[in-house]
Amino acid sequence: AHTEDHGKAVRVAVAVVDTFVWQALASVAIPGFTINRVCAASLFLLGKTTRWPLPVRKWTTTAIGLSTIPFIITPID
Repeated sequence: AHTEDHGKAVRVAVAVVDTFVWQALASVAIPGFTINRVCAASLFLLGKTTRWPLPVRKWTTTAIGLSTIPFIITPID
């Protein structure tokens, strides 16, 4: 009974794949890449502009990366 409408099954499959791809991009790939680049840039800039020890620069970079999360949510949605 479920195979009678093959066109509907294809449309559902396309919708599932489309939703999965978008959710993977919006939840993992785009935020991860953005935060990674912000952290890399901040670590580089802190290394060039401060004389802080490496552990302090790394923790500051982590705090900067985490603080970007609220700002990247709206553009991705």
